[in-house]
Amino acid sequence: MNILAIESSSRILSLAIRSGAKTLSQFKSQEKFKSEHIISLIKKVLLKARLTLADLDYIAVDLGPGSFTGLRVGIAAAKALRLALKIKIIGIGSLDCIADNIERGSGKDICVIVDARRSNLYCAIFHTTGKTPNFKLTKKLPYSLLNLRQLLKRIKSPCIFAGDGLSDYQELIKREMADLASFAPKNQWYPKADHLAKLADNLIMGGKPGTKNILPIYLYPKECQIKP
Repeated sequence: MNILAIESSSRILSLAIRSGAKTLSQFKSQEKFKSEHIISLIKKVLLKARLTLADLDYIAVDLGPGSFTGLRVGIAAAKALRLALKIKIIGIGSLDCIADNIERGSGKDICVIVDARRSNLYCAIFHTTGKTPNFKLTKKLPYSLLNLRQLLKRIKSPCIFAGDGLSDYQELIKREMADLASFAPKNQWYPKADHLAKLADNLIMGGKPGTKNILPIYLYPKECQIKP
């Protein structure tokens, strides 16, 4: 089973091809991108994996929350490929992808915080059971739009923090939660296409064949989505 993963919710575009339990090829870039750029890059990662578009069985795409423009571009590319290839899409949230970066086994929860601007954060808290690779993530706090103070009030147990919100708030979290907070390294702050593909594979193997409504996850009220 071959899965193409498209991750475009952050400033780092990444693509990956997964077959079974193995990532065959991947690509990442911090340059600005458009839909037509993604299609050409997909062909390159397929070539590296020695596959063609016809060999794909599923497309996995990040639904956000994250960059409004990036999400629209990534989801549009995934939908175009679905129509052309007549295959199914698996939609995964960006905060799940970031949480999946973290090595399990510490017994700590994982708190993902992503900059949502206007002094807000896209955030979620995950409880982990088991160890890598046989772990399970369960949401203790569902995807939410909160400011830091609101979030910290909800944390009662030791947490590993991850996400680009740490760029602005890591020092404040250290001061406020010295006994409860630890921090993932910066290379684990962003969603990655290979983890997206792995999470999609888990869903497929668990009997969930596809996502019916492929829509971006927007946590801001509608009136905020149209303001600059």
